[in-house]
Amino acid sequence: MPKVAQRRPSGLQNDTRRLAEHLGTRERDLSTAKRGDLEACLADGRDAGLAPATLARRFRSWQQFYRWAEEEEEVDANPMAKMKPPKVVAPPVPVITAETLTKLLGECARPKKRVGRPAPANPDRATFENKRDTALVMMLSTTGVRAGEIMGLSVADVDLNAATFTVMGKGGRARVVALMPKPAEALDRYMRVRRKHAAATLPALWLGERGQLTGSGLRQLLDRRCDDAGIEHINPHRFRHTFAHEAKSRGMSDGDLMVIAGWQSPQMLHRYGASAAAHRARDSHRRLFGKA
Repeated sequence: MPKVAQRRPSGLQNDTRRLAEHLGTRERDLSTAKRGDLEACLADGRDAGLAPATLARRFRSWQQFYRWAEEEEEVDANPMAKMKPPKVVAPPVPVITAETLTKLLGECARPKKRVGRPAPANPDRATFENKRDTALVMMLSTTGVRAGEIMGLSVADVDLNAATFTVMGKGGRARVVALMPKPAEALDRYMRVRRKHAAATLPALWLGERGQLTGSGLRQLLDRRCDDAGIEHINPHRFRHTFAHEAKSRGMSDGDLMVIAGWQSPQMLHRYGASAAAHRARDSHRRLFGKA
């Protein structure tokens, strides 16, 4: 089918080429393929050990290709018209264990290692990073806020008297989040030393050596701390998964969790809360039958 091969969307080229190669072994081509041929190609991929997500991506690519081919009258009928996509079971997102969080916070309590660089002469500057990093990790682990939300905070968004802070969520929706006592204390310590930072007049709450700390800076900060603590790297987003898991484990209602986390759809609640459902089920099993 040379004409179709030349005109098909470039983003589908690899997946469609693999399909064409498979069809060639069945003495068919892209224009004469039947539903059974496509199903056989998916089955062969599964038997070869391809990940479910890879098979699902190929299915979507072929769908796009055959929709285009049908519209362009390059095929008599769309062989995928009644096909159902392969099921993809998302792997559970790992949560941060209490032991790992303790190690991370212990490392945050120590000043950042400065290989090949002299320690800052200013005592306040020397302890700036550990106070900032401790406050950041404590807030991420106890509030469930998105990394982008916490990094977008300004000093004016924090109300230590009320033990709350205000974040701007997706869709421009603001919400007020509670600060637990220990994270509030850590944030207070950071804000006091922040006043002596060279960029203290900036509105941004989180500061780095040269000004506002960005999302990239947060990831680099966590990578350094994890390396120094001897633990695997933690993506900032994992704190949100862990918070949802802990909230459900401690009996928080779905409605309350949606409000606190800023979710508008129960689908997102299920996605995050279910990521560690098996872990919670095992804990419940032990509590109920541990003395049997």
